[in-house]
Amino acid sequence: MLFEDKTQEVYAADAGVEHATYEIVYDNFSQIESPSSYSEYDFTNTYQYQVGGEVNEEVVDVALANVWVPSNITPPTPSQAQGIIDAETLKIQSTYSEETTYRTKIEWYDDCGLDLEVKTIGIWLSSGFSYVPGSSNLEDDPTAVYYPSSVELQNHMGGQAVIFRFSPAVNFLDLPELDGDGDYHSVIIDIDYDGPDGAIPMCVSWVDTTGIPAITFAWDNASKVYHVISAADSTSIDSYLAIPPKANLDLYEGALVAGGDINLGKDSSVSGDILYGGTFTHSSGFVHTDGEEINEEPQFPTQEENESFAENYKQEAIAVEEYTGTYSIGMGNGVDPVYLGPIYISGDLFVAKDNILVITGPIYVEGYIDMDKDAEFTGSGGIIAGGDIYLAKSYDFGTGGASLIMSLNGNITFKKEATLEAVIYAPNGNIQFDKAATITGSVVAGGCITTDKDQSFTHIPGAHDFFALPGYSSGPLKTLTWEIE
Repeated sequence: MLFEDKTQEVYAADAGVEHATYEIVYDNFSQIESPSSYSEYDFTNTYQYQVGGEVNEEVVDVALANVWVPSNITPPTPSQAQGIIDAETLKIQSTYSEETTYRTKIEWYDDCGLDLEVKTIGIWLSSGFSYVPGSSNLEDDPTAVYYPSSVELQNHMGGQAVIFRFSPAVNFLDLPELDGDGDYHSVIIDIDYDGPDGAIPMCVSWVDTTGIPAITFAWDNASKVYHVISAADSTSIDSYLAIPPKANLDLYEGALVAGGDINLGKDSSVSGDILYGGTFTHSSGFVHTDGEEINEEPQFPTQEENESFAENYKQEAIAVEEYTGTYSIGMGNGVDPVYLGPIYISGDLFVAKDNILVITGPIYVEGYIDMDKDAEFTGSGGIIAGGDIYLAKSYDFGTGGASLIMSLNGNITFKKEATLEAVIYAPNGNIQFDKAATITGSVVAGGCITTDKDQSFTHIPGAHDFFALPGYSSGPLKTLTWEIE
């Protein structure tokens, strides 16, 4: 009888953990009783509630807490944390670039003209995983200014924290794999890890800085860890749960991806995979490096996923400027730029000749976009239309940050020369380049891709892993520990 009672208590307590798991996955904390409202950036309070109704004739009490992972940084208050996230001045995003490599991207928007100095970079790996000593790109060159003064391995939260220390602090602009344009800068930090074959650790990255009073640290807030204690009578279960970073579909890991045919003109080059569901043809002078030619039907997101993705851009644009009807930019003078975005346009967008259009935020057009071939465009961000997109000459578009050109239901045509870094995406149409182009990113069409001569397409592995594209999804919630007490 005693064993049976204990078993019922264990099942009841475990049901509490499962209930908390459901609340976390679906971001539903309506049952929280104390404190009265839940904050995802409160790392001090323990939130408590009672599972509705008895489980195995037991009342189940659940205590849930957000876990602050960075081991060498004092937990912020909810308002401090919210301020860091909302400011988006210093951001961290993480992914797994290869089977046993964890990649951290740190982005800094320098809008104050001061030097940002980095004191430490930290990465936590969950239980069962450990850092491979010397594998970080921070340690590639002992003579580099960014070479760590020390690398500390700490037992932390049942796993291992790796702390790269810089004494004196290193200038952000001196860190490895630096990229950026204007006020935007980003760096890439890679580490290798050991662990069970085929398993992926839960990881969280952070950075501790100095030099700018308003910026002192940042962490990967997309990777969340929770502490859950579920109690039924005299039995409780202590568990740590985690939501890992999210991931894009493999669809965007190709330089050229088409559900139909790909036809490249003379003197074209591709660095990266070429995926096609139809046929692949090219003219003389074709060069293909660092990739494969894969003839199989690519897996595209659903139209619902495409529309859901586009809706985020739409709402961001509407929040700044909303224009009813067709938006026309008259003839320019070829000298003075026209700045556009964020803006939502309920009709079409037309840009006349001799304009220099600078994209400064998401542009969402319900109809079509048509730029005269004697216009130009640059800048960065998202350009989305419900219908066809006809673009003019582009120069250095997208070098200032993650950028996208997307037609939800139509075709995308580049009338003139194009030099850009972006994902070019027409899930229900064709993509055509009428003149020479130098494209860094991914060109993805549900239909066909056709080019003229002198085309160069380069895909950089991992470059879009920090960009939540259609079909973007989180890994399953992980149970890091589960102990009966």
